[in-house]
Amino acid sequence: MIYLHKILPLLISPFFICLLLLVMGLKTRRQAVAWGAVVLLTISSLPLTARLLWERLEGGYKVAALNDARNTDAIVVLSGMLMDVQGVHGQVTEWGDPDRFFAGMELLKAGKAPTIIFTGGQLPWSQSTETEGQILAGWAKKFGIAPDSIRITGPVQNTQDEALAVAGMKGFQHVTLVTSAFHMQRAKALFEAQGLEIQAFPVDSRVGLEASTPMDFIPSAKALYRTSEALREFLGRARYALNS
Repeated sequence: MIYLHKILPLLISPFFICLLLLVMGLKTRRQAVAWGAVVLLTISSLPLTARLLWERLEGGYKVAALNDARNTDAIVVLSGMLMDVQGVHGQVTEWGDPDRFFAGMELLKAGKAPTIIFTGGQLPWSQSTETEGQILAGWAKKFGIAPDSIRITGPVQNTQDEALAVAGMKGFQHVTLVTSAFHMQRAKALFEAQGLEIQAFPVDSRVGLEASTPMDFIPSAKALYRTSEALREFLGRARYALNS
């Protein structure tokens, strides 16, 4: 099922739709269809387009402030920040984006909850022998967090799995959910669907404080990637909304 979830977004990606339009244009010899692919690819590759989509995704979820957080039963840090790479002596785990981890550490050390829960992210194609939660728990101990303050879920593959896993733990009804700002709306809804009370603690904003410049209107591969990723998250929201 996880493979299906990863493949389906490709069908609505600008790149795939542009290829489809180009093939249709060549087969039907209709220049308008081919030009439609060019226009779509150009618009999707604009930094302005990508930024507007990410602003919409993050909505009202601005990066949270530690002092504004209330006390809860536990801090839940969602997976999705580590990656495995090839090192000199074999496989090495590196940080993709550590914002979630360090936000969780700050909340715990500030006494906002007695327990931190790391979800055990592990995709089928991962070559790691440990889940992401196990690796993060190890790092937390290195930062001086007491082992009895740390909990780890079993292996999970997506946000819905994470919500089910945390809901299955006893004694954690009201939790502080730590995840990326763009991901918070969907994650919060999935956790609340399991009967949990959620305090959102968004981090890792993908929209920087940048002034508009002529560069916003110059297509780039990076902007195309960001647009595709934003559309992927919109599809994820739509899929879970239909299932709810």
